[in-house]
Amino acid sequence: MDIRTLCLGLLYREEATGYEIRKKFEGPLGYIHEPSFGSIYPALNRLARDGLLVQVAGQAGGRPGKKTYRITDKGRAQFRHQLHEQIPGADRLHSDFLLTMLFGSLLSDDFVDAAIARRIEIYRQIADAIDCDYDIATGDPGIALVHDFGLAMCKATVQFLENVQADRRLRDTAGEHATAAEPGVGIRS
Repeated sequence: MDIRTLCLGLLYREEATGYEIRKKFEGPLGYIHEPSFGSIYPALNRLARDGLLVQVAGQAGGRPGKKTYRITDKGRAQFRHQLHEQIPGADRLHSDFLLTMLFGSLLSDDFVDAAIARRIEIYRQIADAIDCDYDIATGDPGIALVHDFGLAMCKATVQFLENVQADRRLRDTAGEHATAAEPGVGIRS
């Protein structure tokens, strides 16, 4: 989904300033999609030029305030149309952790242990954030699906990594080719 469609979707739910849209990607939405922050304001300006949203100037303390964006009827229709254009393709996974573990036979046991423990901690934190930030009591089945999917993925990842820790299959080969004295071998956080 491109940034313009994503902005329309967020504005479909509620009016927001560019800053508020940007902040949504620092929360749970950041785990799903990571647009460049420099792309949000140009997208909002283009959507406004195309008549898909309007800017509503607010007042703050008697002086001009922040611009709030509101989706238009044309924008709502465009967003619904774009949602139906094609079924989404495969998800793309970007993981520095997996790329590092790909070369696990070159890593020390301590590094592998620390990397796996850190990844478990990260996924537990993500699960906590997802569970706290989404109020599924809204009755919106889409929000409930995204919430439950994210939580299931985090829990499954934690369970998998805990099994790897217990199994020691990666650590049994780790260190055969690396020692703590080798340059570049160490524990990073």
